[in-house]
Amino acid sequence: MDEYTPLALVCIDNVDYCNYVQQTLTDLGFSVQSSTDIEDAIVRIQVATYDTVVMFAELGGKPIDENPVWKESLRIPAVNRRREFITLISSIMPTRDEMLEFAYSVELIVNAADVANLGMLLRQGIATRIASYELFNALSRPKALLR
Repeated sequence: MDEYTPLALVCIDNVDYCNYVQQTLTDLGFSVQSSTDIEDAIVRIQVATYDTVVMFAELGGKPIDENPVWKESLRIPAVNRRREFITLISSIMPTRDEMLEFAYSVELIVNAADVANLGMLLRQGIATRIASYELFNALSRPKALLR
């Protein structure tokens, strides 16, 4: 049986940040797909379930509220969305602002100035996410499976 390799999507239109994020995710054991084309990124989000998606919040130099990739991530069905860890890299939002993370329905916000800490922040965030959903997953199994 093959070992599972988690899948990541990177949607960043800055080449330096994109390359750094791709390498960070690869170092964390992810198979990485990348898209700098907005339409391509939207299609990828629609047809695949990713373990993590990392996108630039101000894609195309526009505010997050005008980011079509982020908007598409909001349409992911809950059954799939629970399995995805979405990270925004932002030039204006602070790192690990839990209220903004909640407001934008993402698991992690990393300020561009802190991108060097992305690996550590992703490891911590994903570990926390797994631990919090462990109980949910156990409780949502049919009772017959728990015997």
